[in-house]
Formats: sequence, structure tokens, C-alpha cells
Amino acid sequence: MSDGAAQGDDDLKSRIAVLEAELASVRRAHDQQAEMRERAEHEREQYRKLYTLVLYELERLKRQLFGKKAETVDPTQVQLVFGPVFDALARAEQGDKGAQDDVRAELEKLKAAAEKAKAEAEANKPKPDKDHKGHGRRNFDKEQAPVVEIVLEPPERNLPGGELLEKIGEEVSEHFEYRPASIVRVRVVRPKYRRPTPAPDQSPIAIAELPDRPIPRSVAGPGLIAHVITQKYADHLPLHRQQEIFKRQGVHLPRSTLANLVQGGATLLGTITESMWQDTREHAAWLAIDATGVLVLAAEQCRRGHFWVVVAENGHVLFRYTKKHDGSVPVELLAGFRGYMIADASSVYHELYRSEPGVIEVCCWAHAPTVL
Repeated sequence: MSDGAAQGDDDLKSRIAVLEAELASVRRAHDQQAEMRERAEHEREQYRKLYTLVLYELERLKRQLFGKKAETVDPTQVQLVFGPVFDALARAEQGDKGAQDDVRAELEKLKAAAEKAKAEAEANKPKPDKDHKGHGRRNFDKEQAPVVEIVLEPPERNLPGGELLEKIGEEVSEHFEYRPASIVRVRVVRPKYRRPTPAPDQSPIAIAELPDRPIPRSVAGPGLIAHVITQKYADHLPLHRQQEIFKRQGVHLPRSTLANLVQGGATLLGTITESMWQDTREHAAWLAIDATGVLVLAAEQCRRGHFWVVVAENGHVLFRYTKKHDGSVPVELLAGFRGYMIADASSVYHELYRSEPGVIEVCCWAHAPTVL
């Protein structure tokens, strides 16, 4: 054999050896991939079992929360209860070998805690009162309605010799009755007298002064004015319905008259609200203010107005409606105020900060955590 042929055989053997080594490496990689795939499938099956178990426990707790059971679980504790389970699942996803055992251990703790809570609930469940005989009638002593007492004597009491009956007790039963509201006509009578010897600065006629009415020359007294306003704004009863109710009671009060009563009552109440505003400006150490836009009905197109709400430290809650929403409104509402003002970052308050150096700006508390 020539040297060239021998060299060729050596190269062929060398290439065969390299290919066999590569084939062995590929087989080892294939075996590793197959082993990893089997391990992944096994872990996936384990996760599926754990997931099903967690869903079962969650459904059981939801039934305790929302089902028709006496023993319930505080909703705020659900996330805290499942916290360790979620942590263990997160560690398992990161490749922690002992995480599966941790999940099982935490679920066993959940089961034990649920059984313990159920046992405690059964133990602490109040025992029914043996003397209790159903719901019975309501306790009338807690009601605030006036009491009208009606005494029913037996017929024998009115017969001859009835005074000889000896009272040994009484039975009391109660129920509610309705007395329709009514309007009364108040007639103020002022007798006039003639003075026999009047003083030089006196009138010869003596007569009492006529009491002032809330609305001059109005047919309504303070009780009727308060009733109309309460019915309109507290009970949401429009004036035309009130007119019909008064008509059934035998009094004709036109809607225009009722509107005048509302307007006159609002004027009277305005003095009280102005005093509240003045007290807030002069004595409140702090206040909170905000405004909201509202649509106001107009002839052609709704226009936008604004309601300003002020909550003061002295307990006042104030409202003011304005047509505009600019810096002049807070200056007008809070002129003379000295103290802390809680408001948002709207530019409408900048003029107040500049014109009233005693006003200390406090940021909106809803945004305070993000600022801190």
C-alpha cells in the first residue's frame, strides 16, 4: 500500500471518529431533552393538581362568604389567607424544588384553620332562648309618636253597684292610628280700650301691637312656610301637588302664593346662611372647598353654572351657586379668612392666595400619597 492510500485511510478513520463523537453528543443532548420534557410534563401535571386544589379551597371559602350559612368569613381576610399559597406557587415557577411541598403544607394549614373557625363558630353560636316565643309584636316603648290613651270599662261598671267591682289589673294593647294634617285659620283678636285719662303723648285708644309675621302682608304663618319648604325640598313634592293637597283640606292656596312663600322663606333663611359664612371667615381654623359644574335649564339652551361647597372646621357645611367659575368667586366667598384651606390645584384659587396672605394652601388630600 502506498503512502497516499495509507494517509487517506487515516483521514477517513479520523472523520469517522469525529462523526461518532458528534453522534454521541447529539444522542446525549436528545436524552437530556427527553428527560427535561418528561420532568416538565410531570411538573405541569403537579401544577394542574395544585391549581385544582386551590380553586376548590377558593370556592369553599366563597360559599362561606356569600352562601346561606351562619358561619361566615371576614372578606378582608381572604387575600391574607391565600398569600402564602401564592408565594409558594411563585417560588415553584422559579424552579424551587420544595415549593410544591410548601403549597401542600399551606393548603393543609388552610383546611385546619377553616375547620377550627367552623368549630369556634359553632361553639360561640348563641343558644336560643327557651322562653322566646317567636318574633311577637314590636316594642311600642321605642316609638316617638304621641300616646293617646283610651280606657274601656266593662259594661257592669256603669250598672248599679258597679262601684263595688275591685280592680285587680289591666290589659294593654297598642296600635298606630293616623290623624290627617290640617290647616287652621288663626284669628288674632286685639280688643281695643278707651283710656279714661290718657297722657298727653298717649293715644286715647289702647290696643296690643300686632305680632310681626315672617313675610309682611302674607297669609301664611311660620309653620305653613316651613311646611311648604320642607315638602318641596326634603320630600320632593312640587308646588302644584301641594296645591291639590291643600285643596283637599279645604283651603285654596294658588301655586303663585306657594312660590312666594318659598321665595320669602329663602330670603329669611339667607340671613342665617350669611351668618354661617361670616362665622366661617372669622373663626374657622381650616376649611375645605371644591366646586362642581351643573347644567341649568334655560329658554333656548342649558347653560352651565357652578356649585361651591365649603366644609368648615366649626361644623358649617355651606353651599353657594355662581354663574361663573373664576378667581373672583373664592375671593368674594372667603374675603377675610385666615387659616388652612384644603383645595385642589385649580387655578381659580391662585387669586385668593395672592390677595389673602393669611390663607395657607394645603394640597388636596386625595393626591397627598403621590406627593409624599
